[in-house]
Amino acid sequence: MQKTHTPVPKYVLTHPEAEIKGLSLISLEQSSELEEFADLLDKYGLRGIKGEQYYKLATVMEYYREVMQRPNASTNFVSMGINLHKSVVLPEDVKTIEDGLRLMIYIIKINVIHDPTIETWYQIERIGDRHIRLIDQSPFPHDLLYGYVYGVSRRLAPEGTRPTVRRTFMNEADPDADGAVYDITW
Repeated sequence: MQKTHTPVPKYVLTHPEAEIKGLSLISLEQSSELEEFADLLDKYGLRGIKGEQYYKLATVMEYYREVMQRPNASTNFVSMGINLHKSVVLPEDVKTIEDGLRLMIYIIKINVIHDPTIETWYQIERIGDRHIRLIDQSPFPHDLLYGYVYGVSRRLAPEGTRPTVRRTFMNEADPDADGAVYDITW
């Protein structure tokens, strides 16, 4: 019996009571790429984020949705994701692209509460020796995730290789109506 795919739109939560730990959001204020969105940080109460405090994930999604309506938002989100992985200290056992993607998923899972569907947001498949697939069915913006995936891939690709990240939207006609598949090769 074939599994039926249920579309998972971006910015929409199945559990509106979901919250995210502030530690995961601090980069919103620290990122030079997002300076032009400072007014939205104020509008959504996301300035002065406290690392141990939890914030409504629905509010964060509204912030992301509004940011994506502005010029250069796509480029800025990709850049933010890439730059995060240039300076973050990784655990010693994170040595491969697959390890890095699994760590990214783990960090999201431990920082989001009150949403039991979080276990379905991401899946990783090893397609071949130099090919990993990440299936994204999360509410987070496509371009933010693309930047994270590319940043992880570039940092952890084996020496002498160049990673390529190919994103395929699950709904090409309306990308925000569903998730995406990221094929990472090197």
